[in-house]
Amino acid sequence: MAQGAEESADSRCAGSRIKRLQACFALIAAVCDTNLLPRGGAEGICHASKAATSFLSPGGVGAPDWRARAAAAHAAFVAWRLSPGGFAELLAMTPFVDALESRVALRSAMCRWPAS
Repeated sequence: MAQGAEESADSRCAGSRIKRLQACFALIAAVCDTNLLPRGGAEGICHASKAATSFLSPGGVGAPDWRARAAAAHAAFVAWRLSPGGFAELLAMTPFVDALESRVALRSAMCRWPAS
């Protein structure tokens, strides 16, 4: 999921930090992070999901005002005392999985070389 969000951000922005931001919001919108439960309960998870969805729906990092909307979402998380650590862990794994998949694809292609 995070890889897909980063790939969709590729055509709209430059820079891996911005792509990771898009991926982070995609994860928050779609995945239930139980790290949010102790501070926000089920309501906190709903708040997080709604904030992420409202960031993504007008285009995420592709929207002209994305920085202001990202800052507003951050401020809301601080106000709700929510810390989405599980999303951060998933996001941290994204480059590793991407590299692993790329290496597997490359190795698979090399095994078929030379084509007969």
